[in-house]
Amino acid sequence: MRIRGRGAASWRTLLFVLSWTTTTWAKDDGPTIKVSKFKHPPLNMNYFEDSDVVLFHDMSENNIYRSDDAGVSWGKVAGVPDGVAYTMTMHEFDNSRAFIITDRREHFKTTDRGKSWEKFDSGAQTSRYRDQILSFHAGDPDRVIFNGMDCAGIFCNEVATYTTNNFKEAKTLRGSTEGCWWAKSSELFTTGKDDLDRQRVLCIGADSISPFKEDQRLFISDNFFEKVDGKVQQFEPNLDTNHGIQGVVNLAVVKKYLLVATTSINTDEMSLFDGECEKAGPIVAPDEACKSAGPDTTFKGSSGWRLIPGNTCKRKDGSQKDDPVDRKCSDVVNSPAPPASGDITATQHIFKDTKLNDFEKIYLERGDSSSDSDETVIARAVEYENDGSMRVEQRVYRTRDHGKKWDEILEKEEIRGIYPHQYFKDAVFFTTKSRKVWYTIDRAEHFHEFEAPSDPGSGNPLSFHPDKKDWLIWVGQKCEKVDGKEQCFKEASISRDRGDNWRTALRYVQKCEFTGRSTYKFRDMRQIVCLTHKREDNESDNPKVIVSSNDFFEEDKQVRESNVKDFATMAEFIVVAAEDKEQKGLRALASLDGETYAAAHFPYNFEVSHQNAYTVLDSSTHAVNLFVATQLEKNQRQGSVLKSNSNGTSYVMSAPKVNCDNNYFVDFEKIIGLEGVVLINSVTGKDKKGNKILRTEISHNDGSQWAYLPPPKADVNGKAYGCSSTYGDEKCALHLHHYTERLDKKKTFSAASVAGLMFGYGNIGSSLGPIEEADTFMTTDAGITWKSVKKGAWTWQYGDQGSIVVLVPRSTEDEKAKTKSISYTTNEGKDWKDFEFSQEEVTILDITSIRTGSSRNFLLWCRSSDGKTFSVNLDFTGLTDRPCVNPESGDSDYYLWSPTHPLQDNECLFGHVSKYLRKKTDRNCYNDHRIEHLYAISNCTCTRADYDDYNFELDPHKQCSLVPGKKPLSAEQYCKENPDAVSYYEPTGYRRIPLTTCVGGTELDKISEAHPCKGKEEEFEKLRGTSGVAIFFAVVIPIGIAAAVGWWVWRNYGSQFGQIRLGESSGFDNDAPWVKYPVIAVSAAVAVVAALPLLGSALWRTASSAYERVSGGGGSWLNGGGQRRFTTRDSFARGRGDYASVDDDEGELLGDDSDEEV
Repeated sequence: MRIRGRGAASWRTLLFVLSWTTTTWAKDDGPTIKVSKFKHPPLNMNYFEDSDVVLFHDMSENNIYRSDDAGVSWGKVAGVPDGVAYTMTMHEFDNSRAFIITDRREHFKTTDRGKSWEKFDSGAQTSRYRDQILSFHAGDPDRVIFNGMDCAGIFCNEVATYTTNNFKEAKTLRGSTEGCWWAKSSELFTTGKDDLDRQRVLCIGADSISPFKEDQRLFISDNFFEKVDGKVQQFEPNLDTNHGIQGVVNLAVVKKYLLVATTSINTDEMSLFDGECEKAGPIVAPDEACKSAGPDTTFKGSSGWRLIPGNTCKRKDGSQKDDPVDRKCSDVVNSPAPPASGDITATQHIFKDTKLNDFEKIYLERGDSSSDSDETVIARAVEYENDGSMRVEQRVYRTRDHGKKWDEILEKEEIRGIYPHQYFKDAVFFTTKSRKVWYTIDRAEHFHEFEAPSDPGSGNPLSFHPDKKDWLIWVGQKCEKVDGKEQCFKEASISRDRGDNWRTALRYVQKCEFTGRSTYKFRDMRQIVCLTHKREDNESDNPKVIVSSNDFFEEDKQVRESNVKDFATMAEFIVVAAEDKEQKGLRALASLDGETYAAAHFPYNFEVSHQNAYTVLDSSTHAVNLFVATQLEKNQRQGSVLKSNSNGTSYVMSAPKVNCDNNYFVDFEKIIGLEGVVLINSVTGKDKKGNKILRTEISHNDGSQWAYLPPPKADVNGKAYGCSSTYGDEKCALHLHHYTERLDKKKTFSAASVAGLMFGYGNIGSSLGPIEEADTFMTTDAGITWKSVKKGAWTWQYGDQGSIVVLVPRSTEDEKAKTKSISYTTNEGKDWKDFEFSQEEVTILDITSIRTGSSRNFLLWCRSSDGKTFSVNLDFTGLTDRPCVNPESGDSDYYLWSPTHPLQDNECLFGHVSKYLRKKTDRNCYNDHRIEHLYAISNCTCTRADYDDYNFELDPHKQCSLVPGKKPLSAEQYCKENPDAVSYYEPTGYRRIPLTTCVGGTELDKISEAHPCKGKEEEFEKLRGTSGVAIFFAVVIPIGIAAAVGWWVWRNYGSQFGQIRLGESSGFDNDAPWVKYPVIAVSAAVAVVAALPLLGSALWRTASSAYERVSGGGGSWLNGGGQRRFTTRDSFARGRGDYASVDDDEGELLGDDSDEEV
């Protein structure tokens, strides 16, 4: 690390002390001491064992110094250019070798203790994100793994290379890694076989879709991850003997053990797997044992290990793994647990003296690595007002068993707001009317307090860091007298120790967010972005600006954009709405790194009104879905959904005339758990009363093509509908009530753990009818087919990762449906059963469960006819006690399901076919762990759907042309963004979608002439050079053949050649069987006739089903002011009061300004 400021002063002081000490020791004839002065601290000092040779790293100069006389004399190492040393690593198992790593691909090595250095190529650029660059083999010093990265622009993919000959040659080991190691990274470790000790490699592999560490897995290969028949030769170790483990973050070899650390979403608790045998079932004592013994009496019982039947291995002397061990009688279960009863149980709890008619429910979901098994819920009675505010009761309740037992917490405190940690669900914060804040970090087991730096004001004052649980931003209200007048403003303070200490960051601020995150490696982990006033006053002419810092505003404070109205974060994007004074409206900007903001460029002929509003929708990896309002008349509002390129600046039309409400919430929802499935409601006109006519449409390729929902032929009673259509059309289709009509915005069509299942209520016809006439429908194939399951509108909740679905009658303030039973299915809707939970009919206000749909417990929130409010726990664990299994061979309880596209012949989407794991409908078992639903991905060959346009679009004549004022992707830009590229191709108008995984096929970005990147001419010639013989066979002979074929083609099909336009065919085959030609054009910018550059990542925890906005007016949990931040639908609370909103002085949802305001 570099030392500046105070650190540098301390270093100069240390040198002075050493000099004075040297003089004193010399008079006493002590040891000879030689002092050497350096400008910078000598860091990373290392001796070569059994020698006087020492190396150290000057990190300020980026140089390595060497001494061969134990530090008496020093000099820069020879053969290494000045200022290139990024880091220095000593070989762990050879005391004569060391490596100097640069920030490039070329590095330096020594085999003679630093006397001479030799340049080598690692095959990849040095990773900026990994501490351990090199991994050494304990048995062969020539075997080294290099952990590097491959970058395209600011996006970097970590990769690993390896060498077996001390980097005389480096080969690719594996892409998308988070670190690779030799299995034999310790002299004591062995697999038991010499060939495996020599070859075996372990890599932490990133998920193919999700960038989050919670989805990483550990893979092992014994042949360097080679492909055989197109399949990578790798396997996952059996870490816990039951199922694969996700969330692997680190690996360590300690003596003869391999230790693996894992993490998971919702918690910072980590698991450590060390290969020990853990008890998975009851211990059965031998006959006569423990019959009259005390609880501490022991007996000799099974160790848990056994020799594999048929294994003839030779046992070593001494103790064996299957030797009996001492077991306590207290651990014994002499008889197996009783079998599942096959029944559902209902447990009721009455909330006394509750007057309000709703509840705020906060689920503290556990992560896979959590050691607890509780299902904790915090609740209090609330009531939402029409203006979006919320009345609350003071009693706060807690249950740790999903509602079977409740108790009251923080009884003596007047709790104002309850704010669960956005990323670590074990933590919840409770604000009061004073500055006292209560919090828990252990799932409401214990409570602590801190003093906030300012009053909480209105709205949520807290902002949380995605990786650092203790890092908090508090935006509160502070009042002081200025010129004799009291002036109040918002002040942002930062704590890095969970509220023990606070430091003021900014005054006159509107909001702040942590935008740094380990997942987004192109940002500093400490990065904060704030919306604040330019000056520290409350004057009306004081504009707002975007300010960022990478050091908590201690020294770094940069104004990034001026005249800003608001900003919103979604996935890796920061989207800003700023005033456009020339156009008298708003302009949208986007940033990836939080420092550079680029203006959004909308499609050709897409006109934005000077009164406009933006809503940031569910956004997929490397793209923004942006709703732009085009009709602002009250009760008639609608707009267009635009989709960006990978940096959020260039947009194409995805869907026009999409419905939104008066607050600019949009009928747009990505289906959680699947790639590319989106549902919208579009506006097709007005009825006689002036109300909007809505139709539901679905996309299976992430907004590139839209279709109506195919209607079922008959209702649940077998009665045929008044119209019919095979695929759905304008006259007859299924139409669903969407996001803007939901009382509870959390009630999405699907759930994260349910692949392909969706529920909704609506009607069959030419358009969406009244909700009072709606029936309930479901699909099990992601919307390809639908069936009617209930008459009337019912509310659904998923359990056991989709194996259980519970339906209850939908109830509203105006229509309070009464019932005493619920309906459920355990086989994806093939059969429905009723369960009576009450002796008298009651109103079910809501049904809830864990957001991921993984629990087998549900909570009904009810009100009886005499006004009593109560909850009912529905426990489905009695239905079965057998966990589902998925052995690699044998009878599995699961099957593989692949989503299909109704308009395509194959199953390819974004260059691959996805296989999802689902439980077989005839199996009576439960999911005892989180299923990795996305089970397998296989790549497809490239087609036009795998490419988008770069600065090209369809003009009014449907020709592919450059956007006015734009330039094609330049050679300099391409080579700069791809530093390892040897060549570039002349622009064709096509560019690979950033996340497509297609291989080969029709590569439209490579159909033009290739040229070398600057400085790569020699390498380009080596790759492209051909001999005279090759030219003869490749050119001269085909000319004759081509001439003959061309004459025949011209004669028979010449009249059919014409102008090539987009949208005429999804392929590139002319009707003429002998003619194929490249189309130098682009995907649609207005009509969207080809795939757009996005991949709907279902496994992105914080982005999946997220629907973020920055709105004007209302929205406070008390009085309509303030804001409630969120990044996922899971953080939405019921009613408008739980959406993110800005303060009372705001008038936009990333927009919505009048002429006077602008």
